[in-house]
Amino acid sequence: MTTSNDNGFWVMNGLGELKLAVREGDVFTMGGSPRTVSTIQSLSPGNNASVGPRIFTADGTMKILVGFTDGTQGYIEVVVP
Repeated sequence: MTTSNDNGFWVMNGLGELKLAVREGDVFTMGGSPRTVSTIQSLSPGNNASVGPRIFTADGTMKILVGFTDGTQGYIEVVVP
């Protein structure tokens, strides 16, 4: 583990198992280009999850706002295993 991958976001499934959803350093394809996660946004006290950095969709998936090393940001979709 290094400072480039020492933060992550975990989710708990219906069985109570903790699963890694995304970690700094993970690579996702956005707009046809590979992008490396540099930051993972978290909710601030008082934010509403329906409009904040994490959004649960109607089908139970979660969208998490991440920043990339190229300075862009975007939502990634996580399916809770």
